[in-house]
Amino acid sequence: MNEFYQIAEGMSYNDVVSVIGCDGKIVSQSQAPNYVFVMMKWQGNGRLGSNAIISFENGRVTSKSQYRLK
Repeated sequence: MNEFYQIAEGMSYNDVVSVIGCDGKIVSQSQAPNYVFVMMKWQGNGRLGSNAIISFENGRVTSKSQYRLK
């Protein structure tokens, strides 16, 4: 949860990986001219099913959510 709180809107994917310590897995992605959307998921180390979902638009964090992180 500490890492999750450090993730801020506008951060790059590499910034997020630097905070979390590993790559995420692509959940969804779409692309149009001048626009790329990618939703990434990181598994938590705590409770069963815990995770963080972070959305990126044009390479920058636009939203984040978490489920059962400690």
